[in-house]
Amino acid sequence: MWEQDSMQIWFSGTLYDLALTSGGAKLYGHGQKDRTESIKTDGVLYTVTRASDGKTRYRIGFPKPDGGEWKKNDLVKFAFIINDADIKGERKGWMYYLTDIGNPVERSQSKEFILLDNESMEANENDIYNNSKINLSWSMNLKNWMAKTSGEMKITIDAKDNSVVFNTIFKPENKDRWMYPVLQLSESDRAAKYLFFEIKAVQDPPNRGFKNEQAMFYDAQNKRIGTIPYSVPQSDKFSKIILDLNKYGFDLSKAKDVRIGLNNKDAYEVTVWIRNLKFGDKDK
Repeated sequence: MWEQDSMQIWFSGTLYDLALTSGGAKLYGHGQKDRTESIKTDGVLYTVTRASDGKTRYRIGFPKPDGGEWKKNDLVKFAFIINDADIKGERKGWMYYLTDIGNPVERSQSKEFILLDNESMEANENDIYNNSKINLSWSMNLKNWMAKTSGEMKITIDAKDNSVVFNTIFKPENKDRWMYPVLQLSESDRAAKYLFFEIKAVQDPPNRGFKNEQAMFYDAQNKRIGTIPYSVPQSDKFSKIILDLNKYGFDLSKAKDVRIGLNNKDAYEVTVWIRNLKFGDKDK
């Protein structure tokens, strides 16, 4: 398996190994938790080619798990790992995309993808967003977010909740445990009167407590120009937040970004979900 580069793919509850071996392209299927459990790969189409410059190209096509035909807006869990190995069969390194499926515990946390038809794939970016089940507005585009924390933060999309998820792990040496992910503002945001969003947050261990729940606005010189507090109850249900941007006396037109988050007292992990975030007028 480790003769040269290879892929591991997590697809709808099955782990696949795909590699170009001395005997040609090979695909192996494994159980969800036990790699010794062999899963049939009938119906999976695949090719692996390696060019003279050493670049490897993988192609794989999966049948629908229920035996039916794939359709637009079907949901499927998917993630993969690229393994880098030299010609002696020694793995030099690896990288994962979306979820670290090398860790069996994280495989079940893989995110769902929404399938698009050919017409949608050929459409422009805005059309693709409109045709998906996820409302990829400005705040739902991960390109507009940046991690900001004293720990280690992962930012993902939760398709079921239509939300952006901020998962932060704090190490024991992180005495000041805070997380304030940064959202870049658009031109229209800077003319708004209110900031609306829904938020929920959980800790591990639970109920350790939050403090300094607030939205902080920064200008282009990275100077804080305004702070608005709010409250986040520990719950698996979303709370609706409405912030009056005129009430706190700062000039929103000068803001470059907003940092929405909280301080975590002593839990080692915090996950925050934010959805339906928008700037606008309350009477609209």
